[in-house]
Amino acid sequence: MGNWDELSIKTDFMKGILSKVINKVLKKKSGCDIAVQVNELSMDDKNKKVHVHLSVDAEMSMGDLEKLLNHIV
Repeated sequence: MGNWDELSIKTDFMKGILSKVINKVLKKKSGCDIAVQVNELSMDDKNKKVHVHLSVDAEMSMGDLEKLLNHIV
């Protein structure tokens, strides 16, 4: 990656694009139909360590939640 100190995604447009990308990846990787809405994303690079803050809301069926948890574990 390039040189950066901080990255923040705050506009509704960019949060919407990021949400769509996450939704597609989750569907492809897990087969679950999960509606993810990104509320906030920020990353700070300090002393060669990256701190990531991500706030999302997600909605899915109970069956998809169980499938996702079994997929992760």
